[in-house]
This record gives sequence, C-alpha cells and structure tokens, in this order.
Amino acid sequence: MNGKKIKESLLAFLDTGSVIVATSPAANIRNITHAGVSEDNIFEHLSLFLKRTKINIEIPTYLANTESLQVTKKTIRIIDALESLKLITKGQEMTSGLYDNIQPTPCIIYSITPSGLEAALKLQEHDDAEKRYKEQGTRNTISICISIFALLAVFLNSYFSYERLNRLEEVIKPQKILYEVQSKDSRFAKAIKI
Repeated sequence: MNGKKIKESLLAFLDTGSVIVATSPAANIRNITHAGVSEDNIFEHLSLFLKRTKINIEIPTYLANTESLQVTKKTIRIIDALESLKLITKGQEMTSGLYDNIQPTPCIIYSITPSGLEAALKLQEHDDAEKRYKEQGTRNTISICISIFALLAVFLNSYFSYERLNRLEEVIKPQKILYEVQSKDSRFAKAIKI
C-alpha cells in the first residue's frame, strides 16, 4: 500500500473507531450481525469502511457471487498493512454477538492504537492546514482582483474627470474672452448682460 492509501485507511479507522472482521472465510458476512456495528450487517460495515478509505470496492461481475469474500480480503489487506506499522491493534477473537443464522461466528475486532490515533490526528491536522492554505490562496487572489478593479476604477474616474475639466475649460474660454471684450467696451457690456 502506498502512503496515500495508508493515510486514507488510518483516517477511516479514526472515523469508524473499530473494524469487525469475521475470521471464517466461509462465513456469509451479509447474514452476520453484531451489536457493535451500527450497519445492518458486517458486509455493510466493511463496505462502508472501504468507501471511507477511498479504495475501489467494485467487484468484477465474474466474482459477484464471492463479493463478501472480496470485501473481507480487501479489508484484511488494509488491516495487515496498518497492523505492520503498529497503527492498529488486533483485539481478542470472540464469537459472542456475531451471528450467522443463529450460530456464533468467530470474529476479531481491530481498533486504533494510541500511536495510530496520534498519527491520524496529525494527518487530519495536515489536511486541514492544506485546505486552509488553499482557501487563503483563493482569498488572496480574490483580494488582488478586487484591488485591481478598484485601481482601474480610480484611473477611469481620474481620466473622465480630466476630460470633463478640459471640456469645461473649452466652454469657459469663449465666455472669458467675451467678458474681456465687454469690460473694454462699456457700450457693448451694457447691450449684452452676462
């Protein structure tokens, strides 16, 4: 298993708390229920665990009749990898509470170790920090875009104000000349009142 799969598996263990696996390969885990499992049966429990690990659980059609066995095998592979890293621990084998057509079925409950819990929390913290970093980058990009638009608005406002001022000066110049002419010739000034 690669690092990403181990990380996802460990985080799935953190979500589920423990995983119950039937030790009898002949057991039909679709018919097995357990008081410690919130799902309807062990098959759903293991399938949900595998979905949380983000590992493909699609079973080829030619193996459809062995789907329970395939799900159990994939789960055991994950458990073996995590157990070899001492991130999870194997509980005692038990038969009580796990039933296949009223007959007790042996099972093992695997749970996360303190070092596994610490690793899972650090991984989760790392993922959260990565998400915050990406969100911060997005916010910075948005802030820069808003600043550029604000700066563009200031430049456009300055340009239009300058143009308006030039046009006002063009309108005022003839009036200024007319006023100067009027002030020199008082007869004209009396005739045209400004």
